Amino acid sequence: MNGGGIVINSWDPLSLRGLSDFNVAQAVVVSFNWEVPGPAMGSKFPQWALSGWELRGLYKASTGQPFTPMLGGDPLGTRLDETGEVPSYIPGCNLIDTNFKKNSNGPVYINPKCFTLTQAPPGMAPQCQTFGFVPHDPTKTPDPYNAGIAGTCANLRGDLGRNVLIGPGLSKLDFSVFKNNHVRRISENFNAQFRAEIFNILNRANFSSPTDNLAVFDQKGQSIQSAGLLTSTQTTSRQIQFALKLIW
Repeated sequence: MNGGGIVINSWDPLSLRGLSDFNVAQAVVVSFNWEVPGPAMGSKFPQWALSGWELRGLYKASTGQPFTPMLGGDPLGTRLDETGEVPSYIPGCNLIDTNFKKNSNGPVYINPKCFTLTQAPPGMAPQCQTFGFVPHDPTKTPDPYNAGIAGTCANLRGDLGRNVLIGPGLSKLDFSVFKNNHVRRISENFNAQFRAEIFNILNRANFSSPTDNLAVFDQKGQSIQSAGLLTSTQTTSRQIQFALKLIW
């Protein structure tokens, strides 16, 4: 029950079907290794300086992981730890803000204008409890009564499907430069290898899905400004490391 009224739940097992939380539809990994040819002949120092170079790279790209925007609180009155109630959406509206990186309020990934509170169906309004409704309480002064947002139905599940939004994709290039220095005086296989490794060389911000900011409306039906805000990344920023590896 919800506030003593009738809970209207358009629950349908089919409405809960959707992509796995860990679904990644497409992924590609490309690696390369090029041993740069050195001069076959020449004086000793130029031959050493121009020989033994090796270039390596690893490129990864994939689509994002799915997620589901939610309603904050417990509008259906289920009293469960995780209610997982969803809002409704405007058909034909692009749920994702494709220019999210240019948003002046931060990287907000979703388009909040595409989500709406569940509306009271014709003929069922008497059974609906509005978002933000507070019953009369004559024991309090002033009386906290609030009629709520007219035309809404907090005890009716929204029509947004499960995991219908796909999070930001990933694109990452790691690049390495090796300089092999074979020291024949020590042994035939001895190699003092200098390594410069650059992870995420393009310094691309690979954001994770906004799982920390899924709520688009609070329990009273008010918009949440941080809805869809991206706060974490899948990869680090550009990282550079140098090393000396002895091989024998």
